[in-house]
Amino acid sequence: MDSVGVAVCVVMPPRYGVIGPILRANTIAKDWTTLPIDWTAFGVDLHLEVGTGRGTGAGRRAALERALRDAIRSGRLAPRAKLPSTRSLAEELGLARGTVNAAYDQLIAEGYLQAHTGSGTRVAGLASAPSSATQHPVDDERPRYDLRPGTPDVTSFPASAWVRSLRRALAAAPASIHGYGDPRGRVELRRALAEYLGRARGVRTDPDRIVVVSGYVQALALLTTVLTDTDTDTDWRHRAHAAIAMEDPGLAFHHDVVRHHRADVVPLPVDDRGARTDLLPDLAFRNVRAVVVTPAHQYPMGVTMQPDRRHAATAWAVAREGFVIEDDYDGEFRYDRQPVGALQGTAPDRVIYIGTASKTLAPAVRLAWMVLPDSLVDAVVDAKRYTDMFTESIGQLTLADLIAGHATSDPAGCDIDGAAICSLPGSARIRCTASPPVCTHSSRCPPTDPASRTSCATRRRTVSPLVISAVTG
Repeated sequence: MDSVGVAVCVVMPPRYGVIGPILRANTIAKDWTTLPIDWTAFGVDLHLEVGTGRGTGAGRRAALERALRDAIRSGRLAPRAKLPSTRSLAEELGLARGTVNAAYDQLIAEGYLQAHTGSGTRVAGLASAPSSATQHPVDDERPRYDLRPGTPDVTSFPASAWVRSLRRALAAAPASIHGYGDPRGRVELRRALAEYLGRARGVRTDPDRIVVVSGYVQALALLTTVLTDTDTDTDWRHRAHAAIAMEDPGLAFHHDVVRHHRADVVPLPVDDRGARTDLLPDLAFRNVRAVVVTPAHQYPMGVTMQPDRRHAATAWAVAREGFVIEDDYDGEFRYDRQPVGALQGTAPDRVIYIGTASKTLAPAVRLAWMVLPDSLVDAVVDAKRYTDMFTESIGQLTLADLIAGHATSDPAGCDIDGAAICSLPGSARIRCTASPPVCTHSSRCPPTDPASRTSCATRRRTVSPLVISAVTG
């Protein structure tokens, strides 16, 4: 087996602009069975393995051809990339110049390389198919009208308002915003949420009891982990097969999330009065640690939980030392009556409130929040820390600014004489046009003609500032 010199090429940065590669070579003995070529010396980050079983010139030429051909096919040598001259490459590799010339000529004949007088040899522009690693699936053709339930209208996302809030938030934020964050979430957002939830949803909380998460699914997963942890020394968790009761019918994926985190799901029937929380004391629910309900607007039945069922849920939680998980996914949206207050306000030590921006803004925002009883805060924060450490911070600051910018004592309602309250920024305006009042987007505020003013009912109506942002953005 022949031994030849192998050039180990090192790129030397040019002192005055780009004047071509400057080579410094050290020669070492190397067997031709595996000859690496360090292409960085020629301005290309490429490592070629040139291997052949024979040390003849023909074998070396074939090995060089094969290595270059593979590099071009795989994309490691990009189209129009310039190759070194045959003289330079031959000197650095310790090959005869004729061997390199023959390899170049063969690849030019095959269409892999192009040679032009005065511009050297370059890789030809091949129309090769992309590798499977770079292929992206093509979205299926979407219908013109998407009427799937539970899917928000993302075209109404308040992009302009979001960008303004983002700029204000970043301008005022300390440099630490770009570092690791608090597992509970940014205090700015938790303060804004505590004020907003108390005003708009009747939630009783303070910022220390709020944990910001990356969507409702993460909130449900964390609570399942914490509430069914068999290592905790309580009577409930000594029981085998700790379970979560969930509405039936309900969103099947949420049931799967609970099962994925090793908890049983016990179906809780739903009728025209809401979830049958009056059944929770039955023997079938003896291992249930928590019940997940949607009091404001049940999916998919669309009913609101009646007062006796709400009372039954909190009474069961108190008597059995369990917890009610209140999914308030779209509690801000009401078009036919006053919004129903959150169940959490009636039993803050036994009801876990979960809200989300997925319906009021967009699912891509990936922000949701839990209002927890004091007894669960530390355990949930620990679970959050070991799940993803913390939820991204910049979006939290943006949402906090967005809420603060739209927060008023009566964001969009009719006063007692029927005039609309015009408190929104920019040109967006709200006025009442029906009885019972329905706040709609309008360019005139307040209505000046007597007929419009008379048509507004005197009953006050409040719309969430988040909903307003989705309408007026």
